Amino acid sequence: ALLDLLGAPKGPCCLIHDGGHRRTVGFHEGEWEQWPSAAQLSSFKSDVAEWWSAATGTARRVARDLCDAYGIPENMIRLEDRDLCTGRLVQDEACDAGNHSAHTDAPAFTLLWYPTDAGLDVKAHDGTWSRAIPPPGAMLLITGDLLHFASQGSATPTVHRPPLCLTKRPVLMLFVYPDSNAKIGPSSVPPCVALTTLEYSAWHTSGWQASAAVAEELGLNPGAKQDPSSDTAPPLDDNDKGNEVARRLR
Repeated sequence: ALLDLLGAPKGPCCLIHDGGHRRTVGFHEGEWEQWPSAAQLSSFKSDVAEWWSAATGTARRVARDLCDAYGIPENMIRLEDRDLCTGRLVQDEACDAGNHSAHTDAPAFTLLWYPTDAGLDVKAHDGTWSRAIPPPGAMLLITGDLLHFASQGSATPTVHRPPLCLTKRPVLMLFVYPDSNAKIGPSSVPPCVALTTLEYSAWHTSGWQASAAVAEELGLNPGAKQDPSSDTAPPLDDNDKGNEVARRLR
C-alpha cells in the first residue's frame, strides 16, 4: 500500500529516524517537518508507523542471522533502541548515465522494498553486474561497510547502483545501524580498534584519507585494507586510542 502511495505523481517523501520517535515527512513540492493532513492522506501516519515496526522487527531477525553466519557477537549488532536506524520512503529519481554511480552503504545492512519487477544493479566479485529483483512480497538485503568491519572483513560490502531508467519509482529503505552505544570491534580491517557505532560513523563519514592521517599520527596505521584471508592481523590498539580517533575526526 505504501509503495502504491509513493508511486503517485505527487506522493510523499518520508524520512524516519531516532528509533521512529522523530519523523520528518514532506511532499516533493511541499513543506518539511509535518505529517500530511487527514484530508491529504488519511492513514499515512499509521501506515508508516506499522511499516516501521514491522521493518525494524525484521531487521532484528536479520541481524541475529548475520551474526550467526559470520561469528559476530550479537551485542555488536544490537538493535534494542534502534536509535540510529533510518527509514526512507521515497520516489527514486530517474537515473541516467550522469548519476549512475556505484557505491556501498555505510550501515551494517540495508533492507529495500520495491514494486514488482523493480530492483537494483549489484556487482559480483568478478566485476560483472546483474539486476537484483526480489520476488513479490520479498525484500533486498544490501550488506554494508559496518558489517564488513564487525565481521573482520568476512562480509563483503555490496557494491550497487540504481538501474538506468527514465521514470521515478517508489522504494522503501531501512538503513540498519546498531544502537548508538553498541561497541564494535576491534577488527582486522580499518579502523581496526573498537568503537561505538557513533564513533564508527564519525570515522566513516570523515573519509578514508582524513581517518588514515589521524590514525597514522596515533600510530594505528589503518590506511591500507587488510586481506581478510590473511592469517596475520594487524596489531590491535586499546579502546582509548579508538575513542581518540573518533574524537579527533569529529
